[in-house]
Amino acid sequence: MKLPKPFLYLLLSLLSGVLLWLAWPPHQLGWISFFAFVPLLFLVKIIEIQNPGRSRLQLFLYAYTGIVVWNVLCTFWIRHAAQGGDAGAYLGAISASFVVNGLLMPLPLLAYQWLRKKLPASFEPVAFIAPWICFEFFHYNWELAWPWLTLGNAFANNPDWIQWYEYTGALGGSVWILWINYLVYQLADVSTTHSTKRKLSFIGGIIASVLFPYIISLNIAGNYTAKGHGVEVVIVQPSVDPYNEKFTIDPSIQLNNMLQHATLYLDSQTKYLVLPETAITEYIPVNDAEHCPMVYRLREFLQRYPTLTIVSGAETFKAYPDSTKKTITARYSKSQGVWYDSFNSAVLVNLKDSVQFYHKIKLVPGVEHMPYPKLLGLLGNIALDLGGTSGSLGTQSESSVFINSSEIIAPVICYESVFGDYVSSYARKGANLIFLVTNDGWWKDSDGYKQHCAYASLRAIELRRSIARSANTGTSCFIDPLGNRTQSTAWWQPAVIKSTVFTNDAMTFYSLHGDWIGWLMTTIVVLLFSSAIVLKKLNG
Repeated sequence: MKLPKPFLYLLLSLLSGVLLWLAWPPHQLGWISFFAFVPLLFLVKIIEIQNPGRSRLQLFLYAYTGIVVWNVLCTFWIRHAAQGGDAGAYLGAISASFVVNGLLMPLPLLAYQWLRKKLPASFEPVAFIAPWICFEFFHYNWELAWPWLTLGNAFANNPDWIQWYEYTGALGGSVWILWINYLVYQLADVSTTHSTKRKLSFIGGIIASVLFPYIISLNIAGNYTAKGHGVEVVIVQPSVDPYNEKFTIDPSIQLNNMLQHATLYLDSQTKYLVLPETAITEYIPVNDAEHCPMVYRLREFLQRYPTLTIVSGAETFKAYPDSTKKTITARYSKSQGVWYDSFNSAVLVNLKDSVQFYHKIKLVPGVEHMPYPKLLGLLGNIALDLGGTSGSLGTQSESSVFINSSEIIAPVICYESVFGDYVSSYARKGANLIFLVTNDGWWKDSDGYKQHCAYASLRAIELRRSIARSANTGTSCFIDPLGNRTQSTAWWQPAVIKSTVFTNDAMTFYSLHGDWIGWLMTTIVVLLFSSAIVLKKLNG
C-alpha cells in the first residue's frame, strides 16, 4: 500500500530523530549514527521529486520535526535548569531545542538539496557533509553556542572506536558519521536499479569506512604508554541540593563538611584536593582575596597538609572603583556605590603562592549570560535563575592555566568541557593536567549529567591529558588519556575518590591545530556555493 505523502515525509523525519537519539549517550549505541541520517536523505530526494515547486519549504518543515524530536529526546532534561522546574525552565528547553537548534539544523540539509541540483553528481557527498560540519563549527563559536549534539559526540561512550580524535577532534567523528550515512543511503537507493557489482562496491566502501578508523583506533590504544610523572589527587563529591541547600546553607558549613570528608583520604603523598564548581558560595573578592574568610579557612586547613594544593570552584567578584574601567557585564551596587562583576570561577590555593583565579569563559546562553549584550544588554537580568550566580556573568578574555611546581593545570568549568577547541587552548599554554569542576545537580537524575560526563572522555582523547572530574553530584571520576573513566561515583551520593594521575606535556595534532576540520569545511562550503553560482550563470 502506498503511503500518503505527508505521512511518508513525517515517518522518514521521525525515524531519523529517534535513531539519532538511540545513538546518543548515555546509550552505548554510537554505531546507530552510521545510518540515522539515511531517512532524511531519502526525504530530500522524495520531496524534490514529488513536490519540486515547494521542496524547500516542505523539506525545512519535515526535517525540523524530526530534528526537534532528536533534540527533545536527548536534551529534555534542560527543563530542570531553573529553580523548582517552573515555567522559565520549560522556556529554556523550548529555546534551546526548538528555536535555536530546531531552526538551524535543517539549514545544512537545505544547502545540500540546493547544491546537489547545481553541481555535478561527483560533488554530492561533499555537498552533504561540508554544510553540516560548517554548521557544527559555527555552533561552537557564536554567543548562542550549543554544541551538545555535535555528531562526533555520539561515540563518547565508545572510546575504543575514536582514539584518532587526537588528530581530528569530535568534528572528525561528525565527518565519519555523515560519510557512512551517505554510503548507506546510496546502497539503499541503488538496491533495486543497479547491478550487483555496483551494490557490492557500496557494501565494500561501507565496511572499509567503518573498519579502517576502528583498526587505527585500536592500534593507537594498544601502543599508548603513560607519560610524565604521577601525582596523587583526591576528589570530593558533596552532593548538596543546588535548588534548596547549596545557596542557602552557611558557606562555611558546606566547606567544612567537604574538607572533613576529604581528611579521611588525604595523606602526605596527596598533592591535590579538587572540589566542585561553586563549592565556595561566599563571594571571594578578586581585589583582596588574601583577606577573605574562605581563603583563610583553606589556608588554615592546609597547615595540616603543607604540601597539598586545593583547586576549587568558587563564586567571586571584582570591584571597579574607577567606573571608567567597568565591563559591559558589570552591575552597580547601590549599597557599596561601586560597579562590580560576578564570576563563576576556579581558584588554586596553597601555602606558598598567592591565590590563582580563573573566570569561566564559555558561559551557558540564557543561564549565565545574555547573548550579544551590546544588543540585548537591557535583558541581561532576565537570564534563567539557577539559584546561585546567574544573570550575565563576567568573564576573562582568554583561557589561563594554574601553575604549581611542575604541574600546569587546565581549570575547566562545567559547560566549557563540551568545547574541544577551547579546551585545547589550555594545552597550547602548557597544561599537562585537566581539573574539571562542575555541578551537574541542576539536571536531576536525567541523561544530562551522564552525557556531560561522557563528553569529558572526548577531551582526554583529543589532548591525551588525564582528567580529574569533580562534580557536586552526578558523576565524579578520573579519566585517563585514552578516555577511560574510573571510580565513577553514583548519583546524589556523597563520595570521595583518590587516584594517581599522570602529567603529559606532549602535544597531539588536535592540541596544536584545534578544529582545523571546521575551518576546512567552511572553506569548502564557500567554494561549493561559489562554483554553483558560477555554473548557474554559465548555464543561463
